[in-house]
Amino acid sequence: MLFCFLLAFILSFDSLGIGVAYGVKKIYVPKTIRLIISLASFTLSFISTAVSRLAISVIFSPFVSDLIGAIIFFVIGIYMLLSLNKSDLSFGDTDNSLDIDRKEALCIGIAVSMDSSATGLGLGTNASFWFPVAIFCMQYLMLSLGIFLGGTVKKFPKINDKFLTAIPGIILITLGLLRLFNIIF
Repeated sequence: MLFCFLLAFILSFDSLGIGVAYGVKKIYVPKTIRLIISLASFTLSFISTAVSRLAISVIFSPFVSDLIGAIIFFVIGIYMLLSLNKSDLSFGDTDNSLDIDRKEALCIGIAVSMDSSATGLGLGTNASFWFPVAIFCMQYLMLSLGIFLGGTVKKFPKINDKFLTAIPGIILITLGLLRLFNIIF
């Protein structure tokens, strides 16, 4: 369970950055909208872990499913590092109303849950019900913390989008390599 929450924390750095960007720009994100974003992340993570547990455990041996999971972690980490130049944490307010509506929240929730959904697949037979719950909690907490920090700190330093994207990528690569090392040896 602790592993699930740590992994969810790592995967929620983008929500922290999004929250800070919204707070600095004074974009209003009410609690219900934050819940929609978190619920979208929960739903996609739940589906991916359920598919992972069912499909991988039925089709593949535990060794092969662990190997696939390690490779998925590694590939997601590499993808995050390669997409550093494409990162824009201030997206979402498509109508420039300074208010995130339900449709925008759903799109944001889907966008921030892509890495956690793929990670849910990577967990394979090790996937736990706690992972989607942890994703829900951490997405909500990190988004709220970011909004608070961005809205209260007068001279907030510019968020380095590349840094926020690189940290989880490096950690996922490391987790993938550690799992590969564990499987092989």
